Amino acid sequence: MIIKSWFDQVRVYNQTSNECRPWYRCQRFRTMINALQHSIGCAKLENCNLPRRSLVLLCLYSGGSTEGFDFDFRFGAACSKCEWPRAFCDNNLCASCGSDDPDLCDCRKTCLKEGVGVGILHRQNCTCQCQYGLGPNCDEPCINPIYYSDNFDPCTAVDPASIDCAIMGEFCPRQCLCRPFPNESETLEK
Repeated sequence: MIIKSWFDQVRVYNQTSNECRPWYRCQRFRTMINALQHSIGCAKLENCNLPRRSLVLLCLYSGGSTEGFDFDFRFGAACSKCEWPRAFCDNNLCASCGSDDPDLCDCRKTCLKEGVGVGILHRQNCTCQCQYGLGPNCDEPCINPIYYSDNFDPCTAVDPASIDCAIMGEFCPRQCLCRPFPNESETLEK
């Protein structure tokens, strides 16, 4: 009942802006759907020596902030963004697999998003080895983040052969971590 009331706050949540509608509260819902959360533990206490009947539910989250500072909402199929060691799926939540046979574990990755990325699926640990694209499912575009208002991309000015990827990897993922999916003109030229 309590968790359902938190989930019902979806009615005042705006997915486009990742915020609650003005004058409404949906912080509990945002905490529940925060993609940065990776663990949750809840406890329920009834009639905790209070004068009237009461129910207290306490949930502790691990991963992202519960105050909204570190919030990330991602669209996609359940368990498609799960990362090792909890890369498999159990009841639509990321989980580890206790079996030695990977066919008995629920791996929902495809390692493919048309026009963005493609990779090789390793079923034994449910991970993708991306040939193009980024992310645990190779479905994130391989682009460098733009940090400057004039849209200057500092990574284009750097020779990929000479950069130290341990330092520049955060800022220049295209040059360090992945290859962008080839567009049609690049494919025709080869």
